[in-house]
Formats: sequence, C-alpha cells, structure tokens
Amino acid sequence: MNKDKLADLTDKMIEQLLSPDEAQELAAMLEESAEARSFYFELCNTHALLEDCHGKFILPESSDLPQTGKAPKSSFLRVVPAIIAAAAILLISFFINFSQPPANSNKMVQVTIKPLRGKTLATLERSIGTKFEYGNASAQQPRTGEDLQEGGYHLSQGIIQLNYKNGVQAIIEAPARFTLISDQLTICENGKISAFVPAEAKGFTVRTSVADIIDLGTEFSVWVNDNDFVEVHVFKGKVQVDLAPVNIAKKRDLRANDALRIIYEENELGTKENISVNEIDLRTGFFIRNLTEPSTSYSKLITNLKPVLYFPMEMSKDGSVLNDRSAYKNDASANG
Repeated sequence: MNKDKLADLTDKMIEQLLSPDEAQELAAMLEESAEARSFYFELCNTHALLEDCHGKFILPESSDLPQTGKAPKSSFLRVVPAIIAAAAILLISFFINFSQPPANSNKMVQVTIKPLRGKTLATLERSIGTKFEYGNASAQQPRTGEDLQEGGYHLSQGIIQLNYKNGVQAIIEAPARFTLISDQLTICENGKISAFVPAEAKGFTVRTSVADIIDLGTEFSVWVNDNDFVEVHVFKGKVQVDLAPVNIAKKRDLRANDALRIIYEENELGTKENISVNEIDLRTGFFIRNLTEPSTSYSKLITNLKPVLYFPMEMSKDGSVLNDRSAYKNDASANG
C-alpha cells in the first residue's frame, strides 16, 4: 500500500479537488486493501476531528506571509502540511492506543451493558418476530410470558403486546423506542403504540416530546415520528391531548373517530418550535390493534362460504413473509 499516494488522493477528495481518474484510482486502492481502507478511515476521521475542534484551516494570502528572506514561499507551503500531518499522526496514535486492549491481554474482552431496570410493570403477552436492542434486566431478549421492568426499551424489529398490571393492554410496532415509567405512564420517543384501557386504569398516559396523550376510558393509537410529528387516533371513548411537555397551556379533547397530527421542528438546542395542531382523518387500518386475525371484509367473505377448514394467519414480522411451520420449511413471500 502506497500511503503517500493514498494520503494525497484523500486530501484532494476532502478538498473537492479530485479528478474523475483520481477518483477511480482511490476507489481501486480502497477496494483491494483492507489496510488501505483502515488508513483512509483514520485520515477522514482525523480531518473531521481537526475541523470540529479548530474549524477549517485557510492558508493566508501570499501578501500576508512573513517576508524574512530566509525561506521562500514554497518552503512555508511545505511546512504547513507537515505540521498538520504531525498533528494528525498524534491524534491517530492517541485514538488507536486508547482503543486497544492492554498488551498482555490474549483474549478479546466482551463487555455486556445491562440496561437500567426497576420494578416489574408489565408482562410480555405476545411477541412476533421481535428483536430488542435493549433487552431485559439480564441484557437478554425478552421472551413471551416474561415480566418487563421499569426502564427504556428499543424494539428494532417485530410486534409485541404488553399487559400492564392495572389491566392496560398495549401493542407496540417496531421500530420503537419507549420507556416504562409506571403502569400509568409510558414514554414513546419513536414508533406506534395502540392501547386498550379499561375503566379502572383511567388516566393511563402516553407521553411524547410535544404532548401527553391522557386516556379517559378508551381505545387509541399514537404514532411518533421522531423530530417530525405525533399523531393521535381515537377509536373508542375519549382522550385528552395536553401540550404541557412543550410548556404550552393548551389541551384538546378527542372523541371516538377523531384524530390529529402535531407537527413540530427541533432547533440546535433541542427545543421544540413551530408547533401546529391539525385535524386529520382517522386511520382505521393503519395500526395493529390486536394480534388475532381482525374481522375484515375478506375474512367475512371466507367464513360465509362455510369452508371445511379455515386457518387464521398469525401476524408476521413484516407482513410479507408466510412461515411454513412444517418440517419442509418452505417459506413463501407475498408480492403485490
């Protein structure tokens, strides 16, 4: 690997001075060598660190250079890259040495970070094609029937049904980031939550970054698209939408068949601004509100034909894969 040539091409790429032929040459060097790719990554990372800490370096105009007569302009131009290169090497060495295990370590050390967990709040009633980035108290993938404790969860794949201790049932669709605070409060940072709340659990709240959705005895769904919008859909009963999380003294009651979208922006400081609340149409088929086959026009048509056997289909993780449970394992996919 020609490090000087690779460094020169990388510098030109960063400065947007790379010709088409040089771009092909750089791509070929990176494709043929893992060492080249590692060196290229370190150069780009160092450039980003230097620019982040010190801003973009701008060479002074020739008229501003010191006229000592001891060194021509070309010597000064050679010195500047050398200084920057030395700083880059020091930074690279620091990060490489800092990230390496001790020299006398003969084994790779795998660190498992257990998520913070508190008291038990709910049970994982059903789990379909799920994958948790943050698992249970033992940092493992939660299984059906297992208790879930207070704390944050990141569901990256699949669908789950949680049964809270107070009787609330919630279906959460991935990708979703949520935090169980109590059996009366769940924070949703991203994703879809559909909740059925019995009368004895009135007041159950789904908190988002811009609003609290407070149950008043109902069935409702919340869709949080992080840093963009929050939607609330009410199917039965009534909920109250409270904009208290963004310090706006405004509340809105929604009844069955009502829906609204809260649009917002987030500035560099993380403050929500340009908030608007708009009525929208209810999305009756958009949310998964139970994990048994819904009573649709199709299912009614089939049952009216009085078939000898009727096999309801379980939800799949993405809605397009049919799993063959037999020994043949001939899975199928639905196209169109």
